[in-house]
Amino acid sequence: TLSNFFAGIYLLADKPVRIGNYVRLEDGSEGYVEEIGWRSTKVKLLTDTTLIIPNSAFAQQKIVNYYSRDGMIASVTIGAAYGSDPEKVERVLLETADKVIENAHGTVRSFKPSVRLVNLADSGLEYRILFRIENFTDQWHVGNMMRKAMLKAFKKAKIEIPLPTRTLYMRK
Repeated sequence: TLSNFFAGIYLLADKPVRIGNYVRLEDGSEGYVEEIGWRSTKVKLLTDTTLIIPNSAFAQQKIVNYYSRDGMIASVTIGAAYGSDPEKVERVLLETADKVIENAHGTVRSFKPSVRLVNLADSGLEYRILFRIENFTDQWHVGNMMRKAMLKAFKKAKIEIPLPTRTLYMRK
C-alpha cells in the first residue's frame, strides 16, 4: 500500500504521463490515461474497457507516451511502379497530402507534410508521407482518407501502382 502511495505521488509530481495521454504499456496494452490516483492508475483501452494498474507496477514499467503538445507524427506508405518519374510522384503526393490535411478532422494544419522515397522494393518504389495529427487515434481516420485520395490522384496523374510480380527463369 505504501509503495503504491509513493508511486502515486511520483506520478502526480513528476508527470511522466498525464490524464488524456495515449500510452502503450510494456505488456502491449494501449489506451488513454483516464485517472491517476493515490493507489492506482486507470487506462481506458480502445476496447472501451478500463485497465486498473497499481501505481507501483505502473511506475516501474517502460511506457511509451504518444502525447506531444504539437501533435504526433503519423505516416502513410504508398508504392509507385518503377517506370514512374520520382519527381512527379513526389509532387502528386505532396499536393494530395496538403488537400487531405486541409480538410481532414484531427490533422495539425500548421505542419507541412513531407514525402520521402524510402525503399526500392521488389515490385516498385515505396514512398512515405509524413504528417502530424492531434491524437493517436486520428492516424486511422486520416490515414484512410490519405490512401483513398492518393489512389484517386495516381489514377488522374496516370501513375501506376505496382503489383507484385515474379519472373521465373527456367534452366534448360
